[in-house]
Order: sequence, then C-alpha cells, then structure tokens
Amino acid sequence: AQRRLDAAMIAGEVGTFDWDVVNDCVFGDRNLLGFFGIPNSRAGAAVERFMDLIHPDDQATVRDRVAHSLATGQNLEAEYRIGVGTQLRWFHARGKVEFDKDTNQAIRLVGILLDITARKEAEAALLSLRQEADFLAWAIENSTQPFAAGTGDGRLLLFNPAFQKLTGYTDQELRQLRWTDTLTPPRWRMFEKEFVDRLTQTGLPQTYEKEYIRKDGSLIPVEINVHVTREFDRASVLYY
Repeated sequence: AQRRLDAAMIAGEVGTFDWDVVNDCVFGDRNLLGFFGIPNSRAGAAVERFMDLIHPDDQATVRDRVAHSLATGQNLEAEYRIGVGTQLRWFHARGKVEFDKDTNQAIRLVGILLDITARKEAEAALLSLRQEADFLAWAIENSTQPFAAGTGDGRLLLFNPAFQKLTGYTDQELRQLRWTDTLTPPRWRMFEKEFVDRLTQTGLPQTYEKEYIRKDGSLIPVEINVHVTREFDRASVLYY
C-alpha cells in the first residue's frame, strides 16, 4: 500500500495536507496546492481559501463532514469537485483528527487528497452503458417486431414476446427446442444454411425469406434479417 501511495504521489495523483485547527492554517504539499490552483508556498492559508475553491454544490457537504470529524474524532471521508484551470476534477479527501490531551479539543487535521477523476469518469461511462443496455432491452421486450438471438446449431438464447406470439410457443418451450429443426420446415433447411454459413464467414448481415412452423403446425411466411455478434460457448451468436 505504501508503494502504491508513493507512486501516486510521484505521479501527482495524491496531495497531503496538515491543518492547524487552532490557528486556522492549512499547509499543503506541492500536489495539493496544485489541485486547488494555489501557487506553491511554504506559508499556510486559511481553510476558507480552500473551501471557496470547491465546487459550490459540494461545499456544504464538505463543511458538514469536516465539522463532524472535528466534533467526534471520526476520520474524514469526503468526495468533491475542484475546478482546475478549465477542467473540473474529482477528489477524495481522507483525514485524521488529533486532539489536545488536556482540553480534548481538536487541534489538527492531517490527511491526503486523491485525484479520483479517472474513476469517476469510468463510473459515468459504465452508468451510460448500463442505461443504454436497459433502454435496448426495454425496446426489444416491448417491440411488436419479433426478435430472437441464438446459436448456429439451433439454440435460442433469448427472444421477445412478439417472437413467442409469432411461433405460438411458450418461453420454456422455445428454450428447449432448436429453431433449425422445430421451427424450420425441412425444405428450407439447406437454403437457410447457405445464408447462415455466409453470415458466419463474412460477418455481413443476411436477409432472406422462408417459413416458420408454428406450434399448431401451420406455416407462416417470414422475412429474416440475421446478424452475427459475439462468441458464446465457442459458437457464433445470431440475432434476428
């Protein structure tokens, strides 16, 4: 852990602070002062100078966290934003309070400030991807257009209610059958195999017409738009 901290400090990702609470004077190393855009100096500065540079939406929370730590002795943990030049960056402050043994009053708050901008950006990107995936899942589930995904050997991995309605099979039944056999009439199988082989070889979407055998035995003409995506159990996943 110490090695990681040393490396982070060398890389400019961690700064240290020492707040003399009694005299209201904060001393920071070069990294910490750089985070706040304050010129490097050995002279300390009042805590309000640093507070005023924190994003307005985060100031109240940081003040409450600091006050709580000074009052209870609990370690300080706070995340907030600072405008560094034209860029807004995220930081995580961790600190420990020291008390006067005679008066039991807080006299120092020492700690580190970590630049967590990269983590916050990754979290935001992941959240965006999840939201997109949730929207796509909702759109497919509620679409009137039949949709299914399966493997080239006939397994169905997922499908929407419109696909169930088209074929007449229940969810459980579709998961147990193979579309290459149960849903595809014999006279269409070799015809369809040519398109599937071409798809897996070239990766290019294929469109063709065929028939499905519904659960009640009736035939229904369909137009298939098939694409290939990732690998699943060493088999290409196709979606229609």
